[in-house]
Order: sequence, then structure tokens, then C-alpha cells
Amino acid sequence: MHKSNKQFILVMAGLFLFSLLGAQTITKGPYLIRPGYQNMIIRWEINDSVRCGVQYGTTPAVKHSAQAILRGVKNHGYLYEVTLSKLRPGTKYEYRVLLADSAAALHHFRTSRADEDSFNFVAMGDSRSNPDIFSGIVERVQKDNPAFIISMGDLVEKGGNYDQWGKFYFSETHDLTDHIPLVSTLGDHEGEGDDGELFRHFLLKEEPRRKQWFSFDYGTAHFISLDYRHADDREMINWFVKDISASNAQWKFVYFHRPVYNLGGHRSMWGRTAWPELFRRYKVDIVFAGHSHIYERFYPVRPEKEADSWPVTYITTGGAGAGLYDVSRSEYLAAAESVNHYIYLSIVQNVLQLRAIRNDGSVLDSLKMVKVHGRYSDDYLRQVKAQEGLNLQTMFMKAATFSFNYLPFEKYAAPVSLRLKSELDEDIPFTIRLSEESSKHYRMKPLSAILKGANTQSFVLEVYSKSAMTVSGWGDLRPSLRLKVTYRYKGKEITILGGPADYWPDVY
Repeated sequence: MHKSNKQFILVMAGLFLFSLLGAQTITKGPYLIRPGYQNMIIRWEINDSVRCGVQYGTTPAVKHSAQAILRGVKNHGYLYEVTLSKLRPGTKYEYRVLLADSAAALHHFRTSRADEDSFNFVAMGDSRSNPDIFSGIVERVQKDNPAFIISMGDLVEKGGNYDQWGKFYFSETHDLTDHIPLVSTLGDHEGEGDDGELFRHFLLKEEPRRKQWFSFDYGTAHFISLDYRHADDREMINWFVKDISASNAQWKFVYFHRPVYNLGGHRSMWGRTAWPELFRRYKVDIVFAGHSHIYERFYPVRPEKEADSWPVTYITTGGAGAGLYDVSRSEYLAAAESVNHYIYLSIVQNVLQLRAIRNDGSVLDSLKMVKVHGRYSDDYLRQVKAQEGLNLQTMFMKAATFSFNYLPFEKYAAPVSLRLKSELDEDIPFTIRLSEESSKHYRMKPLSAILKGANTQSFVLEVYSKSAMTVSGWGDLRPSLRLKVTYRYKGKEITILGGPADYWPDVY
């Protein structure tokens, strides 16, 4: 063979090999999934199977190395993982991913210390749907430089759609989660899409698909993430009791997707039968949730009949990118706003300070919690509200926010079934009628009755239309229809406005 032909073949073979190596690119990450004292889990996805690992160290020289394991393959995406162990607590490490001996860019992370009593973290939720809004929040969070982030879930619109994980989540967080762990709970958009499988694949450690509850520690704080799909599940309740009983942390936080207390948006009442009592018993400081795309901070609550019990603060934070919902006003709400936002929290020994920050950088709410010998300060305790009154108000609010199974017409009514239970020993007189604005477009005979003690009572309302209606693809009615509830409690007349009714027909 002529010498020039041999050279040509060698050059082409080299170019072919180079193209193969070049085709092996990182498509997601690298990213951190959970903070740690002496360990850190790093993951990344590439578009091919290849020998890879991580170089790391306390200087950019990154003299140590660790081999990666293949965690799984989804849609031709190969997810690799390295667990770095025996790290020094409270130390900054540099690292970079190796693909077939080709080094990627340098990144970093910091380990925590078990006795770390001064640190910052961020809480946010429902970042799906609007990457431009979420990316703006991500930029602000990067400047805040928290130790880690907790998310209330709904990172994507359809959890079972592989492409959306790149579009809505990884493309927006790649410059953040490479050095700041984001620890998300399961949202219903992930849970309903593929039963949480892709969420588990990308973001969990060893939790199985149907039992996605877990906990972790950071410094003097303990964090517990619950699975919203199991509100009354005895196995999750027993796990929670065992887990939190074993913690001596000074601060305790619980987070999950659907709120226990929620007066705007979906008006959720997740786990109301069991969890508030558990949160009080085990002295949880703040319970975070998302689902409703708003900000709500409730005053701390505890039962009036248990005046010495632990008061719990409930916060809804669902404004990191999804379309916003309406809010309600209430004496039980310290702050509420329909706005894109995130929450920045700072702990310095026995003092916690919270700032809810709008996506334009302005502060919409702030809170200071001080503990003295394991007890809240008197200033904080003076804010405590009676949980019985909040339970009553949220019960009426949930009942007044409903879905039609049939559309109302001028001559044919759409029935609305209500089940009411006050959980109080006293009788509660109430009236339910159309709001003033809704009465221009609909008609309904007002319902006046009395809730008798703690009994469950059922009622049926009949709603007629007065004018033409339209229904959006999401079931939104135009003109809007809202119910107004007026009731008497402890000698005071209280009026609340239910959320907009929507239309979700029965499907057989």
C-alpha cells in the first residue's frame, strides 16, 4: 500500500475514534442530590455507555479519583453515579467528571458538619411550566448561595415524559445543582405521570417508587420529606414516628407537596386526620408544602384545649414558576400573596430568620423564630392562633371550592353535593350563597342551616345559569362562579369566599 494511503487511513481512523469520544457528552448534570457530612453523591447523564468517574480533592489539582456506577438507562440516557466517602466535614472540595479519560469542567461542593449551627437554606416549590420565571429565581438563589435547597415538587408538567426533565428542570439548574444540592419531595405532576419512576431515577437515593419518604440532617436541623400519596398510610406514619423520635436536632422541618392548611389555590386539606397532632407531638417547627401556586404563611397554631402543646407554623410555597392561583384573606394568615417567589432561611444557633422573596428581588414576608431552652420566645407565642377555628374555616373553604360534574343551564340545574363536619362540640349556624359577582350570571337558592356538634351533614345545592358559559381545557368556567359562606363562631360572624368552581365531568 502506498505510504500516502496508509497515512490517510490512519488519519481517518483517528478522526473516527475522536468523533466517537466526542459524541459521549454530558446531557444532564453533574448534580448533587443530597447534602452530607463525610460523603457526597454526584450524578450525571450521558448519551452513551462509557467508562467514567470523578476526580476530586480540596484543591483544583483533584488528586483523588472514584469510579462511577451505572445507575440506570432511560430513553437512551445513561445515568451515572459516584458516592464520595470519608470526606472531611465542613470542607470545600473541587471535582470534575471523567469520560473515557477525557476531563470535563471543574465544579465544587462543600460538606457540612454535624455541629454546624449557622447555615442558610432555600425552600421553593412548583417550578414547572415557565422556565423563564424559574431561571430568574435560580439566578437569585445562586447569589444567595445557600447550603442546600428543598423543593415541594412539581419540577415538570408530566413526570413520565423524559424530555420534560431536560426542558423544565435540568436545563435551568445545571449551574446551580452542580455545587448546591437540591432535595425535592415528590409532586403530583411527577407522581401521576409515571408513578414517580423518573423522579426516583434522577433524584432519590435508594427509596422505592411507591414509598418515596426520607429524611436527612444538616447541622443542627433535621428534615423529613413525606410522600403526598400516602396521607393516611400507617407504614409512613410509623416510619415518621421512628425517624423523628431518633433525632435530637434543635430545629425540625417537614416538607411535602399538598398542604395540610391552605386557604387559596386548591384549598387542600392533606392528612388532616393524623398529621397536625403528630407535628405538635414531635415539635416540628415549620411544615412546608406547595401544590397551590401562591405564598401563604399561617400564624402558628395549636388546639385551644391544649394550651401547652407545641405550636406549628404551616407555609405554602408553590410559586417558583407554575401559573399563579388566587389567594384568600384570613385572620389565621400572617401573609398571603399570588406571586412567583422562593423562601430564604437563615439559622444562627437558636434564631431562625425567614424571608419570602419575590422574583423581582423584593421581600414579601419575613419571620423571626427564637428558641430559649427549647421553647419559643414569648413574642412568638403571642402570635399563636386556635387550631379549632382554622380547622372550621378551612373546612368551609374546601366545601365552597368544588368541581361540577355537570354544567348548569338556564332550565336544568347542576347539583353540588356538600359534606360538612365542624369537629366542634358547639353548633355552628351558616349560610351559603352565590357571591355578588357570580349572582349576575348564575342563580341558586341560598342554603341556611346549622352544623350540629361534630356530626357529618350532607347538603345538595342546585345551580342554574343565566347566561352563556365557556369552559377552558383546564375546566375553568367563564363567567367565574364562586360561593360565599357566612358562619358564626365564638360570637363572631365570619365571611369567606370560596375558590372558582370548575368543571370536571364524570368519565365512565
